[in-house]
Amino acid sequence: MPESGVMRFMSPHLSQPEIDGYSAPYRSLPIATKASVFRFGHIVPVTPRFALHGLRQTRMWKLLEGLCGPRHFDNLSQQARLAKRGEEVRQSWRACLGKDDPDVAVVFGEQDPLLKLYKDILVDCIHPAHIVEWAPQGIWLSGGGHYPMEEKAADISLLIEKLASQ
Repeated sequence: MPESGVMRFMSPHLSQPEIDGYSAPYRSLPIATKASVFRFGHIVPVTPRFALHGLRQTRMWKLLEGLCGPRHFDNLSQQARLAKRGEEVRQSWRACLGKDDPDVAVVFGEQDPLLKLYKDILVDCIHPAHIVEWAPQGIWLSGGGHYPMEEKAADISLLIEKLASQ
């Protein structure tokens, strides 16, 4: 499926120039750079944690990686690094560090075809002391999809203004 097709699926309301804009930085790069929406699709950490953290440390894994070459394991290695970074970020947001910590408003497009379930997961990962009082369970942005800044820019601007005025 072409990159524009993926973008169309994720956000059917985007105009063609906006879709072209997302892929523009990658057009002239060689395929070997693996820079595009397709690369992101391969490195999203969906591989089970036991494989990313435990299995990768076994002798058998290291033998296979040595025999086949590490470039054949790029996607899994990148997934493992992203999963580790994700855990570090979750631990940081779960902690209640102090009164100077930033206030957070979790906002998701109600028509997001990919990440709808992640709104509640994200809200649960953030310590309640960080979340703004006016949106303790996050906000469903009516009519918003996967790219709410492009689809509902005025609504996002109002939310940012409300957050900044606290």
